[in-house]
Amino acid sequence: MNTSYETNSTMIERTKSKDVFLTRHGARIDYEDPQWLQHCSHNRSDDPHLSPSGIIAAQELARKFKRMQNEDREGSCWKLTHIVSSPYIRCIETANEVALALGDVSIKVEPGIAEVNTSRHPGFLDVADLKSS
Repeated sequence: MNTSYETNSTMIERTKSKDVFLTRHGARIDYEDPQWLQHCSHNRSDDPHLSPSGIIAAQELARKFKRMQNEDREGSCWKLTHIVSSPYIRCIETANEVALALGDVSIKVEPGIAEVNTSRHPGFLDVADLKSS
């Protein structure tokens, strides 16, 4: 929202509001294919990739963000400027679909936003592996 108003004869311009969108990754392959790890290029059982339906959901999310970005909101152009993702591959894959659809936006991987369901730290991909995936 970019509005102006007068107070004590001084023009004050309000800054644009900042919207934050939270979304969950698409469907995981391990919920649809119990043998997924046998067909995978890694051995990280705690890091399943997206299933085919999860990829479709991520693409639908990307199209929604693209539509939102192209719509005019209260007379001002809206643009997604940051994507922050958990390091799980399914989260990166979901975020990547959005980044590809929007173009000039990068994904920032934040290890601090990851669920840990075991007593050991999950085995994440390193940056080089993420880029090649």
